[in-house]
Amino acid sequence: MEIKIFRLNNIEGEKLTEGIQRKAVFSEKATFAQFNIKKGTHVPTHNHVSEQITYVIKGKMRFKIYDKIYNLSDNDLIVIPSNAPHEAWFDEDTLEIDFFTPPREDWLEKKDDYLRKSQTEKS
Repeated sequence: MEIKIFRLNNIEGEKLTEGIQRKAVFSEKATFAQFNIKKGTHVPTHNHVSEQITYVIKGKMRFKIYDKIYNLSDNDLIVIPSNAPHEAWFDEDTLEIDFFTPPREDWLEKKDDYLRKSQTEKS
């Protein structure tokens, strides 16, 4: 197996919407992503086969998972089970990391419409 080193600063970001920019790295068994998300952005309800771990580096966000709201801020981490319906709101500009296993095939295939249709409120 080949060992790869990635420098996050050298990975080109992908602008998904006015409010969401993503940098992603894919391996055989996982996906790593860094998101910069603007205040007021809403990611609509979706689910995926991948288990998701989200780490908020800086900012504030809310997840609705099933019917419960979880508030996260700087240095909070949450684990979202496989296939759990969830949505998110961003109450501040937020820098966060997501880790998924298995890899997000929908992202590779550009079938991540739920993200690309996310809305950001105008301030």
